Amino acid sequence: MLSVLVSLVESVAFSHVVAALSALYLFNYIQKIQRPQLHCGEGKWKNKLTTGLKMLQEPYYPTFWLYLSHANTVIGNLLKKQESASYEREILHLSDGGVLALDWAHAKEPKSIVMIIPGLTGNSQSNYICHVVNKCVLQGSTVVVFNYRGTCGVELRTNMTYSATWKGDVAEAVKHVRRECSVPLIAVGSSLGGMILLNYLATHGADSGVDFALTISTVFDVMKSAVEMEKSINKYTLNYYLARMLVGQVERHTARFESIADMEATKKSRTIRDFDINFTVKVFGYKDVLEYYKDASNYGRIPVIKTPTVCLNAADDMMSPSDGLPIKFAEDNPNVAMVVTKCGGHLGFCEGIWPRGSNWADRFLSELVTLVSQDGLVD
Repeated sequence: MLSVLVSLVESVAFSHVVAALSALYLFNYIQKIQRPQLHCGEGKWKNKLTTGLKMLQEPYYPTFWLYLSHANTVIGNLLKKQESASYEREILHLSDGGVLALDWAHAKEPKSIVMIIPGLTGNSQSNYICHVVNKCVLQGSTVVVFNYRGTCGVELRTNMTYSATWKGDVAEAVKHVRRECSVPLIAVGSSLGGMILLNYLATHGADSGVDFALTISTVFDVMKSAVEMEKSINKYTLNYYLARMLVGQVERHTARFESIADMEATKKSRTIRDFDINFTVKVFGYKDVLEYYKDASNYGRIPVIKTPTVCLNAADDMMSPSDGLPIKFAEDNPNVAMVVTKCGGHLGFCEGIWPRGSNWADRFLSELVTLVSQDGLVD
């Protein structure tokens, strides 16, 4: 009799614990359901966004069981349905003798050209890029994907790869695309691509050749990003994965770089910072990683950007901590809008019960491209 009573008490206690944890999870989830925050200097650009973007007026409902940052980032991207895109490849010959691939996906009678600059280890074949490409073409935009040197099957012809501060290749690509562009040119940068794009826009000011820009999950303070990415679970999951992907991209070029960088140390890199210390700093001529990270941070470049730009970030992005977002600078610049969701992780932005298709960021990009393609730029 006593044992039955004990079992009953334990069962009730366990049920109460489960109920309490479920209630806490539900409470935290409800707190995440909010409209995106818009930070932008007063002016025509802010007015166009607030009146033309329906998604800014509606709450973002993250996937109930994936709303936590790591789940949104990792599981969300793994669940996303595999897509491919059809391209016409163009090899762009660069001024220093290097080459890179521009992969084009054409729309009939395009209303705009969308130039996509992928993330740290991304290219035109990456699943998240293909989703965006197909969505843009379907709505009437021609897309050109910028592939970094030595990636996506293109030979590396010089002792130069790519980094967060190497904006020269993007400058040549924009100039090339602009020559054949009679419709608005919209540049979209994901993660690292956004860092390079913002650096380029800040450097070229009103002469950027880009009519509109969007960055997604980009990093503004690289040192804060490195510190956050080296904490516990981040260090042994996403950080490690990205570092090993970077190593894989350069180790096949060992003979080319062994006189410039310590390739044996590079191959042993376990974090992005390890890779930057062993390889990036050496190849791009920085004194140390701190100098490189300072130069790569766009936090202080926001005030000088003249191109109408939107920077989309999630407040819980482990690669771009919320205390490193240039909110105040955006609020003082009528050309730059920071759009911040309560959650979304890094390039996650899952929505729906079973997030296999386009995510919230994909839909935001689509709505934004439609706005500036059909209505023109800032009136």
